Amino acid sequence: MSNIIDELLGRKPTPGTAAGGAPEEDAARAELAAEDAAPEHYRPYVIRSRPQLGFVLIEKGGTMHGFQYHTIRQLRHEHRGGAEYLSFHADGLAVAMEGRGLGVMFRALVRHTLTEAREYDERPATGEATMIARMGVVDVTAELRAAR
Repeated sequence: MSNIIDELLGRKPTPGTAAGGAPEEDAARAELAAEDAAPEHYRPYVIRSRPQLGFVLIEKGGTMHGFQYHTIRQLRHEHRGGAEYLSFHADGLAVAMEGRGLGVMFRALVRHTLTEAREYDERPATGEATMIARMGVVDVTAELRAAR
């Protein structure tokens, strides 16, 4: 079945799709398993090559926040006073990040390809130019109701 889809879309079947498997899913599972098995290095973000339904933000204390792309509003990337910021609203939550190289994440959010972003947690970095120095996720539901 996947060979037919590949042919219709003009793609060449990979060894995984030719056998009827899903190589992207297998690669994603392997990457997540590797991260869980050996999390010795800080990775600021994970991006997939195709659009996703949602993504996860992970604070340095381990708290995870899940977001669906269709809820994202007011996405903004800016440079102020020598610092770089990324912010957005989603379902009554305001999210703000400060760091460097956040333009990569901004573009991934616009393209719906970001799957995970992680606040810097003191682990050695992998050498990527991006780092999320601080992240805040705040419930602003009451403020939004009061503004109406």
